[in-house]
Amino acid sequence: MTTTTQRPEITDAMKQAAKNVFVAMAYTRTIRPIVEEYQKRVLAEIKPPVAEEWLSRGIASRLITDAKDTYLMEDKDFQTYLKRCNEERIKARLHVDNEEFCPLLVAEDLQRQAERVFIETMIPITHLTPERVLFSENGLANYDKLIDLSLRLLAPYVKNNKEVK
Repeated sequence: MTTTTQRPEITDAMKQAAKNVFVAMAYTRTIRPIVEEYQKRVLAEIKPPVAEEWLSRGIASRLITDAKDTYLMEDKDFQTYLKRCNEERIKARLHVDNEEFCPLLVAEDLQRQAERVFIETMIPITHLTPERVLFSENGLANYDKLIDLSLRLLAPYVKNNKEVK
């Protein structure tokens, strides 16, 4: 008696979810250099120092030159930074639904949402929920690897597929 294991079928929902991730990734990669360039330019222009409260906690006195360190600014400097970044966003013709939003953070959030939906649609094949992967040892690295491997599996179905909209 021979038993055959039936392979799960790749569905249209999986193909669409994969396409959504590819589009979100492309959008993030398009937005990133524009936003990072004007953030760096604004920081060089306003030359904000590390706030006094952070100096008292052992952070070295220096000028903030990287957007990832903007939380170290005094509130007034941060407000100036946000105002100038918004002006640069407008010049760059980047749309956001709320003037207080950073287009790069919006793009990254859209990508994360698309990736989560994709992982959820792939459960019949992978048998892995987002939570199971994220709460495992090396969860974030495993999550990224799952996305990458699943996209590689679906890429041939998405590439040049006119049916997926």
